[in-house]
Amino acid sequence: MEDNPKTLPERKRNRMDGYDYSLCGAYFVTICLKNRECFLWKTVGADIIRPNNAYELSEYGRIVEEEIKRMDSIYDSVSVGDYIVMPDHIHLIIFISEDIRRGDLWSPENERNDTAEAGDHRSPLHLIKKPALSRIIQQFKGSVTKQIGFPIWQKSFHDHIIRNEQDYNAIRRYIYENPEKYLYNEHSS
Repeated sequence: MEDNPKTLPERKRNRMDGYDYSLCGAYFVTICLKNRECFLWKTVGADIIRPNNAYELSEYGRIVEEEIKRMDSIYDSVSVGDYIVMPDHIHLIIFISEDIRRGDLWSPENERNDTAEAGDHRSPLHLIKKPALSRIIQQFKGSVTKQIGFPIWQKSFHDHIIRNEQDYNAIRRYIYENPEKYLYNEHSS
């Protein structure tokens, strides 16, 4: 069989090879809407600007925001820090921690398995599986899609592992400045 000269280039991997995305840490996540459709903000005619550069979420945008806020209650070890819902994408900081806020450490899901060695006296915390970042995002996207009634998301998502306080502060600033930059760019072109 002859090689096809029009083969597509190999797609770049989004995740860091070998990294365990269920490790405790802070992750900056960007999720885009399919075809970068802009329907998470309300518009008035062709004008999206409001006094003081305020913006208003559309019905879909409110669903997305409510699901972001709900993320903290879905997983014991997950919390959402800063976030922003943009017209065609969202940015959020997700924290994965050892913090177990609810539930019984001795529930059946957390029981030691039969292969544990005799005399293994570790805390039951080592048995609790924290969700990987991809699972958290998959759950989030699925819930939003179900509530809206049709898929709105691009495949996959972009992530950045936040490495230190300087990195964290720069990302927070980026999140808070993003709407203003978007509004400025929309009206300066």
